[in-house]
Amino acid sequence: MNPPKKQLLYIHGFQSSAQSLKATETADYLRKHRPDIDCIVPNLPDYPRPAIEMLEQLIASCDGEVGLIGSSLGGFYATYLSQRLGLKAVLINPAVTPHLLIRGYLGRNKNPYTDNIFTLTASHIDDFEAMLVEPLPRPDDLLVMVQQGDETLDYRLAEAKYNDCRLVIEAGGNHRFVGYDEKMVQIIRFLQL
Repeated sequence: MNPPKKQLLYIHGFQSSAQSLKATETADYLRKHRPDIDCIVPNLPDYPRPAIEMLEQLIASCDGEVGLIGSSLGGFYATYLSQRLGLKAVLINPAVTPHLLIRGYLGRNKNPYTDNIFTLTASHIDDFEAMLVEPLPRPDDLLVMVQQGDETLDYRLAEAKYNDCRLVIEAGGNHRFVGYDEKMVQIIRFLQL
């Protein structure tokens, strides 16, 4: 009987998709260097509650070890899932306060990757606020990687929230996280996959 396969769930950010560059770099790396790990990269719904429900169902369907990588809003989701389900997660330039950030996106939006049109309302702000995990009950389960040059999110918010976690702060860079592909060995090692 074969042992259960290891699985890595990559969680993309707001107005992104499974076709984002980091998602494809993750899948390509695992295919070439770690074929023993299944890479799961779903296209998430544009709304918070359905996105979390989809992720929880995917995790529940896994029959082996599961590790999480979350980028931007995906980092927020990965924090929630990691701390609630006891999973290790790596957060890349994570969104810390999406309930505040989303205020600038209330109303009609279009996902540039999927062309999906969606409307954000005050109830979505409430959904994000309900998912905040403070304080973090399992900080050792999180590796947080931020770059100070992130033009979308203030890295200092992540630095403050995740100060008890393993935290990597790099000068320069951007929201995409320059050199992400070079971090894959470190990421997989932390996830213990």
